[in-house]
Amino acid sequence: MDLSTTRALTVDGCTLRYRLAGDADGRPVVLVHGSGAHAGWWHDVALRLADRFQLLIPDLSGHGESDHRADYSGTQWAREVIALASDAAWPDYAIVGHSMGGKVGLIAAAADATHVSSLVLVDTGSLPEQGPSASRPATSSRREQGRAHRASPTLAEALARFRLAPGGTTASPEVMHRLARQGLRRTPEGWVWKFDPATRRRVDPAELAAAYPRVRCPVALVHGAQSPAVGPDEIERLETELRRPVPRFQVEGAFHHVPVDQPEACARAIRSALDAAPGR
Repeated sequence: MDLSTTRALTVDGCTLRYRLAGDADGRPVVLVHGSGAHAGWWHDVALRLADRFQLLIPDLSGHGESDHRADYSGTQWAREVIALASDAAWPDYAIVGHSMGGKVGLIAAAADATHVSSLVLVDTGSLPEQGPSASRPATSSRREQGRAHRASPTLAEALARFRLAPGGTTASPEVMHRLARQGLRRTPEGWVWKFDPATRRRVDPAELAAAYPRVRCPVALVHGAQSPAVGPDEIERLETELRRPVPRFQVEGAFHHVPVDQPEACARAIRSALDAAPGR
């Protein structure tokens, strides 16, 4: 299966890049990456889902090969997911979102309740976000979002600086190299990360609070057994916000970055989660 060919769609003035893969007659699923990531984080999982699902894997705005915006929010990214699914002419579809992508999925499921058939959160924690960041407006300007990326003079130096956040991973060196290389671009100043620094922490808790009561589809949770992001408190909070039990599928040997730590087990858990939340 070739995941290297991208397609393009302009949504709200921004050109998005995405990939279509898998069984054209299979159940439609949108795979949504996390913060600072890109569609390539789903590569090994997508290979294992392709026999049964029709997959749409986007680079959200400000990430990967997609264009950057002046401002970002969870609602804007959710609009992108909905627009891509609508352009694919899917009568209904499931969303699988990792980390921040799960929060985007929650907002999309609330906004497009007629068409989103089920939602799988993959190690999506801090629901809602706690602490000082919770008071930051979702529409704050790029200047308020910190420094620009520091350029590395050589590709080798840039690759050596690649780290996952939060830390902890069982991903192979080959996978880590591929993720880093796909996330870098060359500029006159040197090698820099493709994702826009202004995308960090852009899902406002108020967006999630407004979304929870409107999520009508089944929701399931896949999480890493060693993840620092999803624990009993986060699971209890999620079920409290949704006002229903949430089926849970734990992936052994995985930290927060479940799709790259244990792609085969992650894909199995997603299949089980989608079977447990078959939708309409």
